[in-house]
Amino acid sequence: MHNNFIKSKIFYYKNDELVCIKVSEMLPNHLHKAELYERTIYVYEKKSIADSKEFDVKYSTYELVNLGYENLKTEYSSLD
Repeated sequence: MHNNFIKSKIFYYKNDELVCIKVSEMLPNHLHKAELYERTIYVYEKKSIADSKEFDVKYSTYELVNLGYENLKTEYSSLD
């Protein structure tokens, strides 16, 4: 696990509206053991309504919600 890590950000949409964000990371700690970070954010009308780690400083809720909408814009622009 010394130099290995897994990072995943999954965005869920319903009718082109972001409804959920799931973040999962498996990173080595200082003892070279795997440390798991998981977070789930539920979104309604472009605002977080539930966040499993609301006060987390690793990723701001605002940034993750904006990233979700940026990903959707990118997907639509790639269809042209």
